[in-house]
Amino acid sequence: MKNSNFKQIVIEISGACNAHCPFCITGRGDIKPGKMMSLDLFKKTVLRLKELELAADDCILALYSWGEPFLNPEINEILEFCADVNHKVYLSTNASVYKSLSSKAINAITYMFISMPGFSQTAYNRIHGFDVRKIKANIENFVRDFKKYSQPGFIQLRQHIYQWNPEEIPMCARFAARLGVDFYPYYAYVAHYDLFKKYKFGQLDRETEQEINNNILTYYLHNYKNEPDFECPQFDMLSLDESANVVACCNLAKNCDKFVLFNIFDENAKEKMCARINMEECQYCFQTGLAQISHTAGIPLWANEIKNCEYKQVKKEKKNKWLKNIFG
Repeated sequence: MKNSNFKQIVIEISGACNAHCPFCITGRGDIKPGKMMSLDLFKKTVLRLKELELAADDCILALYSWGEPFLNPEINEILEFCADVNHKVYLSTNASVYKSLSSKAINAITYMFISMPGFSQTAYNRIHGFDVRKIKANIENFVRDFKKYSQPGFIQLRQHIYQWNPEEIPMCARFAARLGVDFYPYYAYVAHYDLFKKYKFGQLDRETEQEINNNILTYYLHNYKNEPDFECPQFDMLSLDESANVVACCNLAKNCDKFVLFNIFDENAKEKMCARINMEECQYCFQTGLAQISHTAGIPLWANEIKNCEYKQVKKEKKNKWLKNIFG
């Protein structure tokens, strides 16, 4: 697809995140918080994407990248506009902020992923830094609202698995089962491109390297087969920041060189699209296997068909069997 009729477009509606994840570029404080995308700019951005024929008719809008979307005070109106222009939405949230959404806004959402570092206050103290009781209450409120409006999509709880929290998987799974939502435990990873790159190639200071080794399940980083036919999914996506700048990749952050390629409102914006696939950093990321690792890092824990660290699609039946086993 490369440069036209994208099936998925990332639009960062919040330039800030309130979590303190030590292995994420925003959580480490390595980038300054940005602004919120206004409803007016969001509308203009989506209409501009349609004008340039960059958004396919069935394009999914992912309204998050490095920020927490529910920090945006106009998120309800943004979602309602997505419904008006017939674009479904992906959301990812840490559930630290609950907002009552209208039925129209909720029905624009196809998936809402809720990231959890565990199910105890101890886990939250180590990663997100939130009150776990408030998180659980917010999740229950969201589930209640989605069910109230017969939301056709679904909520999925995504528990990040570290070396020290596997015993919390059954607790989180039971919570999800009680609420009637999907549960997806997967390995936590280093969500910080520069940190990840330095770690992979032995360029980190000893203290930071030890921090990663003591928390992250890093086997996949050291035993990885780079597949020559791997196609980076970023080339089939388009990513924009909260100022409507087209960025190289949703895995890169604002402090990376050449993060911003151009603004979507530039006169020759469509002609500039080719810059996305000719970046030196992109070629390096792809050739060294960083791209493949970062897109398969969160291998779900029920995926037993892992061979040479390749990710293979796991059928729903196998996942359900795995979840049933942890209750035993």
